[in-house]
Amino acid sequence: MFCHNCGNKLEENTIVCTKCGAVVGRSNYKENIKKKGSNIKGSICFVFGIVSVLLCFSFMLKDISSVGMYTKIIDRLYYGFDLVLAPLLLSFVTLIISYSGKDNDKALNKTGLFLSIVSLFMIIIEIVIVIIY
Repeated sequence: MFCHNCGNKLEENTIVCTKCGAVVGRSNYKENIKKKGSNIKGSICFVFGIVSVLLCFSFMLKDISSVGMYTKIIDRLYYGFDLVLAPLLLSFVTLIISYSGKDNDKALNKTGLFLSIVSLFMIIIEIVIVIIY
């Protein structure tokens, strides 16, 4: 165990550092550094969520006049799923990453999860629009 103030090596049950006099208590300097670590999963979730939502927005602006009301329903479904395949995959990857591991409560994970849910909602709307159109 090390002092969080001066870095002096301490015995396990030490409460006060013998070198600088800082109260060590139960906290440990190295444990605090490990807890603060980076949130790579959260960053990946955030980036994938943003890309997925942007792709959905761009696909909502796409002209779907090639699929008209005289097209078969199955052809419309193929067109719709072909249109939203990339955002759908990104959303599922984001969901899987955000729910895996111990970092579920971090802000970037929550934001990535929210963005993937928004993206999935937009995907459902796009497929419904293609089917109805």
